[in-house]
Amino acid sequence: MTKCVLCGAELNETDLLIKRHFQDYTQTFDLYQCAFCEMVQTVPMPNMNELMTKEYGDEYMAYRNPDLRKTKFSAERRLRKIAKHLTGKRKGASMLDIGCSTGWFLKCAKE
Repeated sequence: MTKCVLCGAELNETDLLIKRHFQDYTQTFDLYQCAFCEMVQTVPMPNMNELMTKEYGDEYMAYRNPDLRKTKFSAERRLRKIAKHLTGKRKGASMLDIGCSTGWFLKCAKE
């Protein structure tokens, strides 16, 4: 199994939050939350080459569209899904968004 990238603790099946499969990817990207430090991370980490070709090419929405209302809507939808797993922990919670693009997700989370 994998270790937490923050504290090094072993992650196991009881730490699994969400099992995800994204379109056009050959593998699943599951979200695990460390039982010790509560860091949530993607397991396995996506392949950088695959990300650059499938997600962040020249047509990436954030690079060409100054009207990011759709991005904000998507961020708010994802935050609602995340909030379901933080019951009782939301107040004072912190978030780290690695690869935050335009920052809309973090802006929405802060609001």
